[in-house]
Amino acid sequence: MLVGKWWAMSPAEKAVVVDALSIDTERLALAGIRSISENPSVEQERYELAVRRYGRPLARDVYGADGIR
Repeated sequence: MLVGKWWAMSPAEKAVVVDALSIDTERLALAGIRSISENPSVEQERYELAVRRYGRPLARDVYGADGIR
């Protein structure tokens, strides 16, 4: 049933759903970061999101070893 609904959606409708899922995924990741770090700075949150998205080696290349640039 769910697959049938996806097939019936226009590309624009699918894009809206995927965008909402992306936003929700980022919110969940941030909630996880905040649950393990007490009052992380915006820079720390961005670094930890980059770690989760791209892996620690690339995040270190972009943000530096301490996670802040």
